[in-house]
Amino acid sequence: MDKLLETYYLRQDEPNKSCLLTLRDIILRQHSLMREVRKYGMPCFCYGKKPLCYLWTDDN
Repeated sequence: MDKLLETYYLRQDEPNKSCLLTLRDIILRQHSLMREVRKYGMPCFCYGKKPLCYLWTDDN
């Protein structure tokens, strides 16, 4: 995992951290072409070269 992405996950408070890491695992296991990249400072999952979803939290 990219160091900046790891930092993104680890700085989240519980239960968000556990939920985001579980979602990450679920998304990445769906297909071998699924990959995780960092866009706009947050995790973005791409299927092949196309963005599929972001994991974003509201810090309000």
